[in-house]
Amino acid sequence: MLSNASKYTPDGGQINLIVEQLQQDVNIFVEDTGLGIPPEMLDRIFEMFTQIDRPLEKGYTGLGIGLTLVKRLIEMHQGTISVTSAGINQGSQFRVTLPIAIPAEL
Repeated sequence: MLSNASKYTPDGGQINLIVEQLQQDVNIFVEDTGLGIPPEMLDRIFEMFTQIDRPLEKGYTGLGIGLTLVKRLIEMHQGTISVTSAGINQGSQFRVTLPIAIPAEL
């Protein structure tokens, strides 16, 4: 997520990493002021090989598997991931929620 935020945030933009502990979970937010995500793509962004068509923007290519991999790894740890964006050039915010591991008693 940080790699994507860096890749899709132009020079001079801002990337924030915020971590907050709740009672039994931790929330991790990655927020950027980058290229944003079109509203019609928000539901598909975690699907394998999904890429946003950006014909005017060169150099922002990938295979479309990164966010799918991130989602699957988070779900393997009983977590969730979501994304919001106000649209093109409005940045995006990814939110990961993971349970806090409680050590087993010996």
